[in-house]
Amino acid sequence: MKRKMYWGVALLILLLGTAAVFVIQHEVAENSELNDQLEGAAELANQIEQGKTAENNPSPDPMVSTEEEIPLQESSDLDDLNAGKTDSSSEKVVLSEAEIDAMNKANREQQLAKYIAKWGEPPSPDGSYQHTFDNHGNVLRHYEGTILISHYRFEVGFAPTISELERYKQLIAERKEVIREGDIGEMHRIDDKIQTLVNSAQREVPVPFGYGYYGPQYTEGERTNLRNQALKSFYKRMGVPHLFELHKR
Repeated sequence: MKRKMYWGVALLILLLGTAAVFVIQHEVAENSELNDQLEGAAELANQIEQGKTAENNPSPDPMVSTEEEIPLQESSDLDDLNAGKTDSSSEKVVLSEAEIDAMNKANREQQLAKYIAKWGEPPSPDGSYQHTFDNHGNVLRHYEGTILISHYRFEVGFAPTISELERYKQLIAERKEVIREGDIGEMHRIDDKIQTLVNSAQREVPVPFGYGYYGPQYTEGERTNLRNQALKSFYKRMGVPHLFELHKR
């Protein structure tokens, strides 16, 4: 009886051991399969990540240039010169002497046209004068070595006609004569006549106030003569040349 019990216990132990070994082997196999699956998943994830990186940062193609070629633009000044010429950049535009002369002539004509458009006439052929504007926008010729009155205004003042000026000059001469003779009473009567004439000859008159000079330096003794010449030219230009006699020095 006891022997059977021993054999039963031993058989039970053997069965339990065999079962334990089977269970352990099964778990080991499952763990190994699980590890393989995890490694495969990690590798797949790595491949996916590398694929995304490659898409975002593609490797440069050695046959494709990374610089954009920008065509050169020719100056508009050369449009006429390049008309009818080849477009090849390897060829240079060569002008003949006749073409250069023609270009220079065209430039001179263009500059001359601009000058005439501004001043109303060509420049001085001998360089003896320059063009300028007065303060009323009129074009003037300023001759070298002369004073030019370029600024003036209009005021109401003594502006006699030619006949009134002659009468005025006559009264002035008479006044000088009676002063020489010492006739004070007659002098006062002449003064009244002069004043009446002046009052009756009040008109708009040009009054100069701007003088200009260009040329060689003049002496102080030449200043009066140059100034009188400027006044004479000014009143002539204003259409009242006889008024110069009232203002000359």
